[in-house]
Amino acid sequence: MVESGAIQVLLGALVGVAGAAPMLYVLHRSAQGETRLDIARVVACGVAPFMVLQLVLLAVALLWREALLGFGTAMSLGFLAVVSVAGLVAWRRMG
Repeated sequence: MVESGAIQVLLGALVGVAGAAPMLYVLHRSAQGETRLDIARVVACGVAPFMVLQLVLLAVALLWREALLGFGTAMSLGFLAVVSVAGLVAWRRMG
């Protein structure tokens, strides 16, 4: 049987990676040389993942309290890893 801590970390990482999707969209478009990005869409792609991930953390805190630390840490690291790598790739392609 899979240990409960492993499930917490796996679910957190999956949620973090999925939460990075809007940021990946903006970074991909800018890396392709798109110079006319809609500012409202860019701001929404930056704010929406933050809000969604915070709501997910709230739900985990309320429903699965003992998983909060493992889940939240893995979620944050998954999100930051994906966005960091995508940002570096986009930066390299633009420059």
